[in-house]
Amino acid sequence: MTANEDILPEQLPRDANEDNVFSDIYSQVPIEEILSLRETFQEDFNMFGYSFEQDLAKILTGKAMG
Repeated sequence: MTANEDILPEQLPRDANEDNVFSDIYSQVPIEEILSLRETFQEDFNMFGYSFEQDLAKILTGKAMG
């Protein structure tokens, strides 16, 4: 399946502040649970063009800083 622009809305860039909230919240979740979510939702990430690896890097950076 490919994205149909008539059905799926345009993906908007995230606000810089959203990344801080994202890493703050998810840095509190055990990495094993986050990786389990990747397995569960990998097809959704692929279908809608999201990068789990980019978000995972932000989470790991938040864990290292926290």
